Amino acid sequence: MFGQLLKSVTDLGVDALWQQHGQQIQSLVVQQLVTVAEDKLNQEDELRALVNQAYGMLPQNITALLPSDVIVSKILENKEVILSQVQKLRTQA
Repeated sequence: MFGQLLKSVTDLGVDALWQQHGQQIQSLVVQQLVTVAEDKLNQEDELRALVNQAYGMLPQNITALLPSDVIVSKILENKEVILSQVQKLRTQA
């Protein structure tokens, strides 16, 4: 089974998997970050730790395909978009 998952990741590639699941992952991370103090969100180490926590809440089918370091990296690449989504949710509440 693991070999089959590894083959899926290799065949599809990380970018293709991110395109398939990235929106769902980002939405979950945004929801988790809404209650976090803004100063923590601007510190990369804090944000990395928070995203690692959110990773544990992702559906197993996603975590089986995308390891935490890949997801953390992708979230940090999209940090500005994610933080603007967090800010938008805060103002709507």
